[in-house]
Amino acid sequence: MLKGIRKEGGEVSQAPIVSPPPRGGGIGSPAPAPTPTPPPAPPSPAPGPGGQAAVTVQQAINFAGMKVGYFKCDLDNTVANMYGESMEKWYYPPMEIKCLIERTALSYVDTEYGSDPTQNITISIPKLTVEQFNFTPEVGDIVVDRDRYYEVTSTDAQFYTAAGSPISAQTANETGNLIIYILNCSLTRMTRLNILESW
Repeated sequence: MLKGIRKEGGEVSQAPIVSPPPRGGGIGSPAPAPTPTPPPAPPSPAPGPGGQAAVTVQQAINFAGMKVGYFKCDLDNTVANMYGESMEKWYYPPMEIKCLIERTALSYVDTEYGSDPTQNITISIPKLTVEQFNFTPEVGDIVVDRDRYYEVTSTDAQFYTAAGSPISAQTANETGNLIIYILNCSLTRMTRLNILESW
């Protein structure tokens, strides 16, 4: 039975219906729930030795897709005379090395026995590749590029400081990181080498 309010004249009016307050107290719509804060993202892994410079060099080499066959001299089978010279050299089987190659134009030089082709190339090999194949670039090594054989005439180790600026190997300090080997090579005749092509 509804309770009402008695007025004069005997009429009873119904009391106004009031909606109850929302749960949790307060008046009106409930407050929205707070959005949870996502956990912080893990820090990016620090670059390896050489920092971003090493990463940039490796990316450039992978993008270029260049590679050479690399022959290391077999010192155990190469006989040297009393002056440290050898009439013939022996080499280990070649390794396929990814690198950057800069080629000069092929030219010809007139000699006593006819025209002799000549060409120089510069090869840049990252330190990571050298460590992977476990060798050290040295003068006298042989590289093959586009079916031509080149002898390594000089080597240089490129260092980078913590800031990423290049410095030469002679002035590298303890904070420098070895990034890349740079090899200067000259075209040579295959007849001078004890290398047999596989058939």
